[in-house]
Amino acid sequence: MNKLLIVLVSLLFLVACGDEETIDIEGETLKYEEFKTELASVESELKTKKQELFDTKADLGRVIAQMEEEEAEFAELEELASNREQLESDVKEAQETLASLKKEIITLKDEPIKVGAGYFYFGEDLEPGRYLIKSQHPRGGNVFVRRDGSSYVNVILSDSDGYPSDYVFESINGDELEVAMPVELYQVE
Repeated sequence: MNKLLIVLVSLLFLVACGDEETIDIEGETLKYEEFKTELASVESELKTKKQELFDTKADLGRVIAQMEEEEAEFAELEELASNREQLESDVKEAQETLASLKKEIITLKDEPIKVGAGYFYFGEDLEPGRYLIKSQHPRGGNVFVRRDGSSYVNVILSDSDGYPSDYVFESINGDELEVAMPVELYQVE
C-alpha cells in the first residue's frame, strides 16, 4: 500500500514536470512513460490481490458453514449415543407390553361356534360381542360383517395365498354376518 502511495505521488510529480523528467523510486530512476507502465503493473497486481482476498473470504465462509453444519450433526449424534441405553430399554419395554397385549386380546372363552355358509344376525342367531373368526374350509372365502347396510368387516380368510387365517372383530345387536364358507367363531375378551 505504501509503495502504491509513493508511486502515485511520484506520478503526480512527473506529470507536473513533463515527459522527459525522471523520478527515483526505491533507488531506481524511471522516466515518466516507464513510471506509467510500472504504475499500471502495480494497479493490476493490486486488483489481482483484491480478487484473491475476496475468493479466499468466500472459501472461508463456505468452510465455516460446513463446519457449523457438521458440528450440529455431531451434537445430535452425541445426544443419540447418550440416550441409546434409555431408548433400548424403552423399546424392550414396549415389545414386552405389546406381547402382553396380544395375549390379552385373544383369550378364548369357550368352544367355538361352528356355522356354515350363509347369513347370521347378532342378537338373534349369535350373541353380540367380540369374536375371532376362522375358516373351516382350506380354500377359505369372504367374510362380511355389516351394520346398517354397510360392511365394517370385509376380509378373505384362507390358510394359503397370503390371506389371514383368522380375524378379530366386535359386533353389536343387529349386525349381520355373511360367510361364504363354514367358519368357527370364538368369543374373546
